[in-house]
Amino acid sequence: MCTYNGFKVKVFTRFLTPHVTYTINIVFKINFQNYEVQKGIGTCVSCSYKLDDDSHYLYSSNANMREDGWLVIPLYQFTSNQKTHNFNITIFPLLLNWHSTQCSVEGIEFRPVEDETHEDPEHKYTKGMQTTSNSRINWEKKMPAEYTDLIKWSTYSIQWTTKNELYSILRKGFLIDKGEKWLSIGKSMKKRFMIPATEFLQKGKWIWKSQPESRFKQVAESRDMDEFRVAFEIKSKLLSPQTTYSCHLIYKPPENHSLIEGPIALFNQSLQFPRSIYFIVPHIAIIGDQTSRGELNPSRKIKGHPKVRKDGWMEVELWEDTTDTIGTIGAECTLNGMDIDGEYNFAGLVIQGIELRPL
Repeated sequence: MCTYNGFKVKVFTRFLTPHVTYTINIVFKINFQNYEVQKGIGTCVSCSYKLDDDSHYLYSSNANMREDGWLVIPLYQFTSNQKTHNFNITIFPLLLNWHSTQCSVEGIEFRPVEDETHEDPEHKYTKGMQTTSNSRINWEKKMPAEYTDLIKWSTYSIQWTTKNELYSILRKGFLIDKGEKWLSIGKSMKKRFMIPATEFLQKGKWIWKSQPESRFKQVAESRDMDEFRVAFEIKSKLLSPQTTYSCHLIYKPPENHSLIEGPIALFNQSLQFPRSIYFIVPHIAIIGDQTSRGELNPSRKIKGHPKVRKDGWMEVELWEDTTDTIGTIGAECTLNGMDIDGEYNFAGLVIQGIELRPL
């Protein structure tokens, strides 16, 4: 491990498994004497880099913090073959709006790329149901103990003829609280819950409109703003107690994707440092022959990256939190655009709600 402000590395591929696609990552830390500066930056780190054979630098602001505190930035994707390759990569780490920063480099990491599915993981149960005879399933045992109470909360009358059909209704979900909230159950039979944008956004700062494909009466469309605040508290009966939930923002990007292609800084009281999330899946360059070098390919299965839901909306995880002994959970965070040219904003972003899913 060495300390540099800019450096060149030689990367060898002789130990990689053939025919596997890898992401080439740099693993490093930014060195700060001032802890408050480090706390303010968090994972909002970028770097410029290029292969020796390339004439221009690429720019990445896709930093993620590992559990051990090291930062990871994906540089390239590469599909290995029987031959041994080596690459010379020149890297200049930078912080947004900072021009002289030292870092401690742990190394270069090759990580296999996992296949991405854009399917809501909580809806995969339908596949499992098709492979098992319905006559052999005890649907009563598959449902939560309080399922009759859950049905009573529904805004509209729910009809079913079999426990199989009722189970499907509970998994898909339904409106409650006069149509203002959406309730369903996860595979673990714990409650999952969705609240509309009206519950957690400042009403005077958004354009409120109806949208046919939304579960709720109103969605929020962003005005010309470069940050917004999310704040809510959910009471006990609507969530399972002592359960860790992931919190997902449900949205549609603006027509002009370039407005939100960069990283978004998430400031949350439960996080020691702010971290980066994305509303548009960031891309990284592919290392290949001369005809394919420089092409872009979506990064996959990385925390803080968005995905397309089965209902056509997009979602990105904001944070994870655990309910207390009676099930109450609350949160407050600020999302801030971080475009290096200072022209970043959320204009045209449409937000439907926030979904809490049991892990």
